[in-house]
Amino acid sequence: MSSVTLVVEPSTDKKQEAPPIGIAPPTASFAKTIAKKIEQPAAAIDEETEVSRAPKTPATVLSQDGDYLKMMGVINTQSREIVFCSNDEYQYVLELGANAQEIANSILGGNLERILLEPSKGQKLVSLKDGQAVQNPFTFEEAIFQMSGSLLFCIYGVFFKRPAVLLQELKRLMIDIFKGQIKISITPMERSEIERRKNSVTAYIVHEYQKIRDTALRQASIPTMETQVKLHYIGLSYQSIGTLALLITQEGPDALPIKDISFGGDTKDGNFQDLVESLVSAKIEAIAANTLAQTRSFPRYIITKIGFDQYRVIEFFQLKNDYFLQILASGNVEILENVIHDIILPIVTSITENPFTGMLTTHNEVKVQLRDKLSNAYLYELKT
Repeated sequence: MSSVTLVVEPSTDKKQEAPPIGIAPPTASFAKTIAKKIEQPAAAIDEETEVSRAPKTPATVLSQDGDYLKMMGVINTQSREIVFCSNDEYQYVLELGANAQEIANSILGGNLERILLEPSKGQKLVSLKDGQAVQNPFTFEEAIFQMSGSLLFCIYGVFFKRPAVLLQELKRLMIDIFKGQIKISITPMERSEIERRKNSVTAYIVHEYQKIRDTALRQASIPTMETQVKLHYIGLSYQSIGTLALLITQEGPDALPIKDISFGGDTKDGNFQDLVESLVSAKIEAIAANTLAQTRSFPRYIITKIGFDQYRVIEFFQLKNDYFLQILASGNVEILENVIHDIILPIVTSITENPFTGMLTTHNEVKVQLRDKLSNAYLYELKT
């Protein structure tokens, strides 16, 4: 394996500040850091359809800055039972989180940190400014998660300051409702108590959050210690049908900690490479398709925390002609954006210029090109 030095050029967008180098800790600033590097493709929007798809339940506005809460909830990742959900319209976010946590645990070696969604125009919260309805100019909505045993706690919305407070208060009140311990199986009496206290729990948590939101210090924005990015997997699909899957790091300390009980054998053995690539591709395709179907939002990042200031990321790119690119990597996200645009996209563009015809010959040729290019040079570093 060789290391390739990559120069990260400063942003040329004069309307924005140059983004900080690296991955921020698990705070709202993480989304802002990577959002600045994304070029949003123009898409035709059927306004009538988008209006019909707009949420029926208004979000809870957290401040005048435009941040808001759509849902907070808890799901048991083993039984898939929804323990608590403040807004039934967004129960699917909890189910999506449980599915993403399974991926984080089975192929990424960590716990789900957050999912960044790029909502359609009709789904963005509309606020009033000077008497006129305007859409808030954010890029992503976030579903932020925290595991505790088999329970996955979640808040969903747009957060600018201290979202961890919401998660901590949700966890504390849930433990209080269950008198110290949340059980795996909820009795009808306990379910009735949860439903009875649903609105008061939500209102209390939001009230407590708003009291400290602007008076307390923001969470520390510590720059990441990562000065490199490692590419683990590249996938390409056409309308949710996988057409290319390449596992780059197959063995050694940089290999993915893949574990799955559906087949036996050493997953690092070359004889199993095709099977492992199919496994990883199927899991990623499933979560992407599920996200699009359930949320009508395009998934941009699934972020897994694997250690202190260490993350693995699945990044999704929407390309021409209904193609979707998936990149699984760990390390510095800003370097990853440069690698994708400078190295990977120029190679895959040859097959995304035209719709998929069902023939995989060209796709297989591109896979060989990517393997030859990246198998011994999958680690990219900042030039110091």
